[in-house]
Amino acid sequence: MKKSAFLFAVCLLGMYHAHAQGYVTAAGLRLGNTWGLTVSQLVMPRTTVEFILDNDYRDRSYFHLLARRHVNLATRKVNVFYGAGLHGGTNSYERKNLYGVEGQVGVEATIGKVNVAFDFKPQLSFGGGATLGVGFVPATALSARYVLINRKAMPIRKPNRKPSRPEFPWKTGN
Repeated sequence: MKKSAFLFAVCLLGMYHAHAQGYVTAAGLRLGNTWGLTVSQLVMPRTTVEFILDNDYRDRSYFHLLARRHVNLATRKVNVFYGAGLHGGTNSYERKNLYGVEGQVGVEATIGKVNVAFDFKPQLSFGGGATLGVGFVPATALSARYVLINRKAMPIRKPNRKPSRPEFPWKTGN
């Protein structure tokens, strides 16, 4: 019973926060089934776009463009994310192009100026020559990014609040 109450409280705290990640722009390294560079940019509240440029350990180079939605766990600096996108690249051994679609789900945490993420990114690729053809790659990776622009550096505009009742420049009554 205590565990259920604790999980319920964590879920309520997660829903309370309006923004999910603690950065606006972060860039760094990505290591897993492939290795490369990653840049993540906040485009709307709780939504980022991630650009990945990577290379597998054989002869294929990729670029990826993903849209991700963030949902915070306990604070805006610890969250899960999910998204989808497109990728393209080249098979340098056979000099063929490849392209495809992919999804992404993961968890990330931002501590100070460092953002660390672990994700699962299944890819469905087309083209690329006889060695690839149509292929499914269940990729996983660990990303370590440096926060270039923090959320604190970006001013958040609050809407002007109107008074609850109109104020007239003249007196009413006597």
